[in-house]
Amino acid sequence: MTREKLLTELKRAFGVHRDAVTWAVQDRQPVAVVGLLHFRGEGSQVQVWTGRAWVAVRHLGELSQVLADASALQHAPTLDPA
Repeated sequence: MTREKLLTELKRAFGVHRDAVTWAVQDRQPVAVVGLLHFRGEGSQVQVWTGRAWVAVRHLGELSQVLADASALQHAPTLDPA
């Protein structure tokens, strides 16, 4: 996905404006950096980096859920030994 296509998708799905994005490259593909979030395009999908994997997101609700799930994984409950 090109920078322009990724930017268009970020604006459509999340309301991200051009001036909020800085750019990086991974494996010769553009990565949009918005605050602390990293997005890339994979085919026709936008993916966000969770700290462990790239996960496809289509709208703000999915983004919120993916980030909440990733956060929960970082703060696992304390378990009793088996």
